[in-house]
This record gives sequence, C-alpha cells and structure tokens, in this order.
Amino acid sequence: MTSLPKLVTAIADRFPSAQFPEECWLRRAFDRGPHYLPDIEAAFLVAQGTGEYEAIVDRAARQHPRHSTESDERVQDVLTEAAAFAWARERMGWLIQLSDDGPGRDFDGVLGFGGEAKSLHPPRGAQYQRSWAGSVDGGAPAGLVAKLDGHMQKAAVQLAGPHGRDSGFLFVNVLGFADLGQFVSRDLIVEGLLGWASSRLAAFPSIRYIAITSNYRWQTAAYSQSVLDVKLTSEVAYEPEWLPCG
Repeated sequence: MTSLPKLVTAIADRFPSAQFPEECWLRRAFDRGPHYLPDIEAAFLVAQGTGEYEAIVDRAARQHPRHSTESDERVQDVLTEAAAFAWARERMGWLIQLSDDGPGRDFDGVLGFGGEAKSLHPPRGAQYQRSWAGSVDGGAPAGLVAKLDGHMQKAAVQLAGPHGRDSGFLFVNVLGFADLGQFVSRDLIVEGLLGWASSRLAAFPSIRYIAITSNYRWQTAAYSQSVLDVKLTSEVAYEPEWLPCG
C-alpha cells in the first residue's frame, strides 16, 4: 500500500467518524492514485529506512480527526516535515529524528543541532492570491516574503531551544502554485525567496541552513548556509555532512 492511501486508512482507523468529502485534500490526494506527489512517496521510503515512518503517519493522523480546511493544512504540514526529514537525512547526511509534538522544533539531532519544517500555505480566496503577485527581490511575491520572514523569526526561537544556545536547519515548502503559477514561475519564486532569506540569515544565528522548495520537492530543494558555517567549513578539517551534527 502506498503512503497516502495508508495515511487515509490510518486516520479512518483511529477516528471512525472521520469524513473525507470531495473537497477534502486527503480525499483528492487519495483519488489521484499512487503516482500523485511522488516526492512524498520518496520521503516516506527514507522514513521507512530509518524507523520514523510510523511516527510520521501517527502524527499526521492526529491532525485530521475530521475534515476541515485547518485539518487539511495541518496534514500538509506533517507531509512537509516528512520532506524535510528526507532532505536532511538523505541529501545532507544529518542524524536527526522526529521530536515529540509540542511548541518546540520538529527534529532533534546531536549536540544541540536540530531542524524545523514550515509550509507556506496559499492565502484563501482568489483576491488574496492575486495580492501576492507582486515580485520582490528577483521574483518572490511580497506576501510570500512577509510570510517567510514570520516563519524565520519563529523558527529561530524554536531552533535556539530553551537555553538559546542550540541551532539547526529550516526547511520551507511553498504550496499553492496552481494559483500562483499564473503570475510568476515556480522556480523564479523559489529562487527569489532563497535569495531574500540568505540575505537575512545573519539576523538569525540559530538558523545555520535554510532550504526552500515547492510542492514537497525535497530532492531538488535549494539551500543556503550561514556565513558562520561557511567559514567553519572552509577552515576546520571536518566533513561538511558531519559538521552540523557537532
């Protein structure tokens, strides 16, 4: 059984009253079949190989006891976490695991290095989607830039931890390109967002890496490294993949 159908089944098993009407995002994803969102399937394969798959499915199921727009978005947030986990483990080689539900960061690693995943959901309603069309810094809509800035501020606190000394990576997944794509290309948006975020990293010392992609495409996510980490990588005889873990 592929991952999205299994997720729907898991929710139905835990919440017998759960409903999946036609407007439900999970219902639409289920109906489109196993080839819909291949990057999520690939991310779940990484999670299966590291023992985190059931934890991700359980977390997603807890977010959708019944259908609502908010429940759909919370499930999408968990799938963003799955993509972030796969990116960190498979592409970057970092030893992380899913943290417990709560206000803290999404992933824990060793020696204080962890991670946080954020989804940029599209605004609801065509008038709000149109208001995000203006470009800032090479193609990123102004509304997305403002949303990204808010996510970076929150993630910086989460990554710093209760004592303010920890750090880690931020993985950002931009959703809703079916609507935004009529105004500007997906790749141009991601490029503009990453350029803007890179210029802001110095203001957030706890964010040592930021990766930005769209529609869960973790395998091709572009990322930027903080100036401190770039300096350490060039001056210290550590493997770059190992450095963030300690």
